[in-house]
Amino acid sequence: MALPQTLTVMMIAALVLVIAPGPAMADCVGPNIEHDAGSVDRDGTVHVVGSTWGDNCYDTGPPPPGESTIGRPVTGIEVLLVQGGVEHLVAMGDADGQFGFVVDVPVPDKLEPGPVKVVARSAMNVNTYNATSEPLVVSERPPSGEGDDAIVRLGGSERVRT
Repeated sequence: MALPQTLTVMMIAALVLVIAPGPAMADCVGPNIEHDAGSVDRDGTVHVVGSTWGDNCYDTGPPPPGESTIGRPVTGIEVLLVQGGVEHLVAMGDADGQFGFVVDVPVPDKLEPGPVKVVARSAMNVNTYNATSEPLVVSERPPSGEGDDAIVRLGGSERVRT
């Protein structure tokens, strides 16, 4: 009777080793954006919020002094409206101390009615997750000509250039 019990204990121990989870690891969340969805007029604006824009990922050990788990805030971020493969730069700047940005970007007069993608990127060339599931669509309403299509600075409405 001792042999069957010994074999059972050995089988259970082997099974535990096979199905036991590995060591816990942290996982850095990459940069992401959220933005207005639905219809937008040319001459209007689109509210864009970025978060977790860090330049590194220290998920296997402590970060260096002066950095967080996701490094330092990313610099050189561009926000674009893309339609038909044509990119329209509408904002640029850096992530803030909380690794994010908030900006109202202009909808350029030269966009056509129809769907448009909001894209944010940096020189790091990391995939950015767009958390907005609903489409953004440029309305049929013609532009008034009174809008300002100048590129804005992230975190405000300061114009970068016209």
